Amino acid sequence: MYCRYCGTELNRKDNICLACGKDNSPKKVAAAERKKANKKLIKSIIICVLVVALLIPTVYFGVKGIIYVTKPNDVAFKDNYAIDVAEAAKHRDVVIATAGEYTLTNAQLQVFYWTRVYDFLNQLGSYVSMYGLDLTKPLGDQIKDKETGETWEQAFLAQALTDWENYVVMIDAAKKEGHKMDEETQKQVDNLYEELEEVALSANIYSVEGYLDVNVCRGCTFEDYKYYVEMFSYAQSYYNYKLEQMEVTDSEMETYFSENSAALKSNYGVTKDSGKLVDVRHILIMPKGATEETIRTDKFDDEAWAYAETTANEILAQWKAGEQTETAFAELAMEKTQDSGSKDTGGFYGSISSASSLVKPFLDWCMDESRVVGDTEVVKTEYGYHVMYYSFGEEGWIVCSRNGVRSEKMDKLMSSLNEACEAEINYKKLELVTVDLTSSS
Repeated sequence: MYCRYCGTELNRKDNICLACGKDNSPKKVAAAERKKANKKLIKSIIICVLVVALLIPTVYFGVKGIIYVTKPNDVAFKDNYAIDVAEAAKHRDVVIATAGEYTLTNAQLQVFYWTRVYDFLNQLGSYVSMYGLDLTKPLGDQIKDKETGETWEQAFLAQALTDWENYVVMIDAAKKEGHKMDEETQKQVDNLYEELEEVALSANIYSVEGYLDVNVCRGCTFEDYKYYVEMFSYAQSYYNYKLEQMEVTDSEMETYFSENSAALKSNYGVTKDSGKLVDVRHILIMPKGATEETIRTDKFDDEAWAYAETTANEILAQWKAGEQTETAFAELAMEKTQDSGSKDTGGFYGSISSASSLVKPFLDWCMDESRVVGDTEVVKTEYGYHVMYYSFGEEGWIVCSRNGVRSEKMDKLMSSLNEACEAEINYKKLELVTVDLTSSS
């Protein structure tokens, strides 16, 4: 056990820290925690109000107004956690966090941490420098918040640890309820190694560990990565399950829309008169010889276009000859579509509205008032022939309001689960592997 105020290791029988003199008894600690509750941010996983049942990663950037007299037992315990990969390898199996029966080692933490970093970099792209982040310098040497002195490394570490705690509480609740992952998600987890092998080979890397070493962090093993994927998948499955079970009344939706109408209109263009929000899947077949780059600039003859039309109709016929389910369509899309932007999601385009900036024939088909779930058709646009599948359509204000109410209810559930979680983190032994981020810019 470690002092919650200065991080010094305590004798199990003692509550008084010999280093800082503070009382670590449960009652005293609880009181102290309540006093600084407004300074500590434990975020639940957030659902986007426009997309049903998706876990959207969020970025944690610290809390303002904290003045530390001594080193606290939180991410500010060390000014810099980064060490050389060779040194980190010696302590990879050291447990740095526990919560009930669940543990997190240094090696496993790296996946949570670097996933959080890469999420942020991917979201911002070339705009990273506008946030004051220099990828040529270590994250632990750059101040994120001048008021608190929090570094970028500490900010990302806080979110990584929060992610782990969120997954722990959801998994624990899921097990108590007897919840199991859906068959498709379980299949993806079971086939993770084989899928990583394929991805590695496509990148001209000839081992899974080699791929993870390059794309996650130095020294990352398959078992480290699998630990993260299993936790995330199980937690996401339970989150989605609970979200779908949340009952929402018409009255609750009306109230939510009334209270948030300005924001919904400003942020998403959603009003009571803005029409439907639609989800579709599609499989794009371009004229023979075309690529995503050349389709915008080159011209293709009738024969090339006829090939695209014939191929698209053959794919639709193939789907109709099978199970005729959305899952089967998604699998065909992942196999055959030439749209790289939706290939990995099974051709999915969601939350389409009449104001969406999609090519006109595509958008017109999506917004046709006669559409019903399961409709299919081949549609021609300037990019090729699209095999379309209509998967969802409902008035936008209803979709947003229902999801908003569900999100608020899930926030309350997550808060109650987090309050019951007694996680202990050993910041004294916590370490982060050094990674060169210049290749990510």
